[in-house]
Amino acid sequence: EVYRYNFHWQDYGILFEGVLPKLAMAIPLAGYLVLFNDGIAQYLTFDVLTSGEIDDGHFGSSARLRLTYFGLVFLGISAMIYFLRRPWVIKLGSNFGRYKAAILASASPDYFYQAHDSIKHADFDPWTGGGKYSKSEFEDFIEMAAGARPGNSIKEAFDEGKAANWIEAITRYEPLVTGMMREIYFREGRKRRLALSLAISMSMLGYSLLAIPSAELFFRVIATTFGLSFG
Repeated sequence: EVYRYNFHWQDYGILFEGVLPKLAMAIPLAGYLVLFNDGIAQYLTFDVLTSGEIDDGHFGSSARLRLTYFGLVFLGISAMIYFLRRPWVIKLGSNFGRYKAAILASASPDYFYQAHDSIKHADFDPWTGGGKYSKSEFEDFIEMAAGARPGNSIKEAFDEGKAANWIEAITRYEPLVTGMMREIYFREGRKRRLALSLAISMSMLGYSLLAIPSAELFFRVIATTFGLSFG
């Protein structure tokens, strides 16, 4: 239950945002032109590295090629799913710190109006402690940020001598602002979890297939180096 509650996109970005997963997205389209090229295949025998003692009939270059190819295909598919289906908050920032910086660089009081509606008027209670704030505190923040209390005319407030001070509002109500953003980030980042599950599965399968020829080569090098019997 705890795992299901915390199953969040931000915790798995490391699987999809590296150089290899990004490059692997091209493999399903054009990778076979490289991987199944005879000129490339000849370099996957590793005869020199293993003193010519690799038995190609046991685990040859053809098998390594196929494992590498399909490993990269699955890795590429997982990265595609991640970049196409990740929630909007993850697109803004793969972790909360980056998301917060992106929001504060471009946000307006409208963002916090919408966040407030999402937090207070949803069908479930706040998911994090950041969603448990008082309505009056929020209204005080909006009054300072927008120049008028929620529901009142900004123009009338301005005419009365009340001016907006966004920077001061963000600074004075920093705990409230951060808590609201954290609540939205956590809520939105838990959506589309079926796509996340599929992306993780594809990624794990891809990395596993890539690991097989690497592990096989490693143990054969160890065997030929120390004169051990292998397979």
